[in-house]
Amino acid sequence: MPSKRCRERVTKPMVKLLIVVGLPGSGKSTFIENRLSKGEFPGTYFDEFMANAIDDVHEFKQSRHYGILIKQLQGGQNCVIADISFCLKGKRDEAVEAIREKVVAVDIQWKFFENSPAKCIKNVLRSGSPAMANKIYYINLFSGKYRIPDGIEAEEIWQEPLN
Repeated sequence: MPSKRCRERVTKPMVKLLIVVGLPGSGKSTFIENRLSKGEFPGTYFDEFMANAIDDVHEFKQSRHYGILIKQLQGGQNCVIADISFCLKGKRDEAVEAIREKVVAVDIQWKFFENSPAKCIKNVLRSGSPAMANKIYYINLFSGKYRIPDGIEAEEIWQEPLN
């Protein structure tokens, strides 16, 4: 007969983690906020997951949100995270390894936005954000390194609806 811990793993529903990937201005936050407001993916949402990392170290486990994320997932709470660093395959691999190290039964799902720097810059300029220059810097930094995995259909860059 399987141990109690083994039986719990089999019967306990798997927690879900949605990781949203895209350049600044691609529509990650808008996409997530729309899905959460419609109840399509209930859970805790961490935007700019790696921003202001502990000691400014840009490792997944150093995110100021990492401990909270792990605690939520271990408690059975679905979560959504987004960060531009996930445009880099190495950062995606690092995140998966760190999460699976602490949360065994997690269904990690990915949502990728297309790599279109011109469209993203247009959105950033249209937003009038005080962080425009910083966002454009990161679009230029990451766009050349951002590769969407083969076989994945990327989400189109968000565009403001015409009135």
